[in-house]
Amino acid sequence: MVEDVQTDLKVLFWNIKGSDEGDETSSKRLDNIVEALKGMHQANQFDILVLAECNGSFMRNRIEIELNMSQSTKTKRTALLKRPSKIAIFSNLPHDVLDPSEEIVMPRHSYIPLSINGKRILLVGVHLRSQYATPQRVIREDADKIRHQIFAYVHELNEKSEVEGRPLIDGVAVAGDFNMDPHDPGLVETYSFDATMSPMNLMSLNVNGRRVERFFNPSWTLHGNITKKVLGTFYMASGANNPIYFHMLDQVIFTRGVIDPFEFDYEFFEIISSYDYNDVNNSLIDRYGRPLSRNYSDHLPIKFSLTPKREEQSE
Repeated sequence: MVEDVQTDLKVLFWNIKGSDEGDETSSKRLDNIVEALKGMHQANQFDILVLAECNGSFMRNRIEIELNMSQSTKTKRTALLKRPSKIAIFSNLPHDVLDPSEEIVMPRHSYIPLSINGKRILLVGVHLRSQYATPQRVIREDADKIRHQIFAYVHELNEKSEVEGRPLIDGVAVAGDFNMDPHDPGLVETYSFDATMSPMNLMSLNVNGRRVERFFNPSWTLHGNITKKVLGTFYMASGANNPIYFHMLDQVIFTRGVIDPFEFDYEFFEIISSYDYNDVNNSLIDRYGRPLSRNYSDHLPIKFSLTPKREEQSE
């Protein structure tokens, strides 16, 4: 199987702000988004795209064709629903690495297992409810519910794998629009995602006979980083639960089962603020570092990479 090959896993997440395919302004904006995705993909050669608010079948099919990346049958089916899933996952990985038959598509999150270098990871894409219309208490409850649903599915997959003699799920990676900053209660409190800024603090708990783990959140390193062009993935002057203007709503978090066998590439991990296309550099932000929402999206994309650790050679 190809999971024995030493390889990087490169992932892009972007909330592309939905679409109204009949609106002329929105149609131009979607043209820009497709161009931006093509430019970012050409520069980075992503293995997986996780897109939020990529709702319509027209948009999903267009991305599939123009970027030559496949969406699963389940992802295609949800686009035809009156209220499709908020998450669409695209990939160019073979089925022995990413198995679409085990994908679970929910209204606000999707799961799909990956097999890389002998390890199985559950990749989860999320889009939680907006903090600008939802109390923190409700968002925290949603986060806790999704976290337990994730580990319930891990438990289900592992029971199935034991019967079939397949590898167990080693770890979980969750990428998406959490609609929370890294320091918000729904991400850091015990009865939420329980995500820490340090991989040294990772642990697992036994809840009702199931393993539930703490997450590591590297996204703290990007939020408010004054050495970068952008201070967050989303800008809101007022109306937020925490009025800090620049927010890091779009993040990725990992359990120990991902961090131990893989190197997280901090150099590659970034908020993307521009892209090259046809030898022209195009900005996703204005001169103040705010997303150009009328031209692209009100969110900026993030990218991250995992590299399998090489085993120490004994002398």
